Amino acid sequence: MKNKTKIQIVDEFKETRTQLHSLLIENLEIVNSHTTANGVSNCPNTGTPYSLLYIIQEFIEHDEHHKKQIESVNTKE
Repeated sequence: MKNKTKIQIVDEFKETRTQLHSLLIENLEIVNSHTTANGVSNCPNTGTPYSLLYIIQEFIEHDEHHKKQIESVNTKE
């Protein structure tokens, strides 16, 4: 296995996110379909029906924290 720099890992992360974004945009009917999360069909906090889009939005909010952590590591180099 090849050793990668932090910059390479972050670049791969960005590329993967771009690919995911493209895949989701191409499949909006799937993204907007109702689904369940751990057997629950509505968010317990808002009552909003779960869809992949809703779950992704929640993920993005949570992911912002991790993004800031990664950026802070890059600025220390």
